[in-house]
Amino acid sequence: MKHVRLPDGTELEVGDDASVMDAAEEIGPGLAEDAVAGKTDGELVPLDDRLEDGQELEIVTESSDEYTSVLRHSAAHVFAQALKRIHPEAKLTIGPWTEDGFYYDVAATGLDKEDLEHVEDEMQKIIGEDLNIEREHLNRDEAKEFYSDNEYKTEILEDEAAGEDPVSFYRQGEFLDLCKGPHVDSTGDIGAFKLLEVAGAYWRGNEENEQLTRVYGTAFPSQKELEEFMERRRKAEERDHRKIGQEMDPVLYTGALTRMCTLPPCWHEHEEGVGGLHKAEERGAGIRGGSDTRTKSERALGGIRSPRLLR
Repeated sequence: MKHVRLPDGTELEVGDDASVMDAAEEIGPGLAEDAVAGKTDGELVPLDDRLEDGQELEIVTESSDEYTSVLRHSAAHVFAQALKRIHPEAKLTIGPWTEDGFYYDVAATGLDKEDLEHVEDEMQKIIGEDLNIEREHLNRDEAKEFYSDNEYKTEILEDEAAGEDPVSFYRQGEFLDLCKGPHVDSTGDIGAFKLLEVAGAYWRGNEENEQLTRVYGTAFPSQKELEEFMERRRKAEERDHRKIGQEMDPVLYTGALTRMCTLPPCWHEHEEGVGGLHKAEERGAGIRGGSDTRTKSERALGGIRSPRLLR
């Protein structure tokens, strides 16, 4: 027998092969019916994950704070499925949830912000199809064969999933993706979503690797929550000094002489919410090798250098 510790501090005795769902059923049939995922030692896991002796266990339901993260993970898969329907040549890499939503990095396809509406329409169709999201396992040879034309997923199989056999996948309809979960039960469970931005990202975060296309999105259980998020995002962007700088037409007056000047370009990703700085922007702002070369006044402006005169 094994023992796991529940959020109230009590211990629950379970069988040697017990899963998260088995523990939920042991606690009560109502909780098991509402269960979406588990949280063991602080990590979100699928309901069919096996428990280890001494783990801390929490059952995640739709009323849990963690539910939105599970929902966003599934929304990322819906995005990937929609993209593959529209662009079968696209190569998928990774698509995690984030604090404010999710993103998916893709290669071998040209995608810009104007394409997002088309992808959103296909995502809405997939949600309407109410496809079951189910875990499957492939042995390593099957997994390698499945990704024989995708060097990014193959690298993940050889690195992060090196010790796994069989390998965890998730399927919804015709779409199958390498993934450890967890997910909601069906694409129909995804509430309100929005694709936000298209940006560039290097594979593995290494600028020596190929640059991929990163699509950011978000999802919430309700339309009201999405609208509130979009309003907060809009207000934050209005306060973003970089946006203000891009919209300004700066002019330097020297006596009667007027000369146009320019500001250095700022390119950023919304990695951890609105306004996350990309390291390339730091280089553009004068931060190199850990040494800040800006003047005191430039630092006060948050990365905007003094204007350069065009002669």
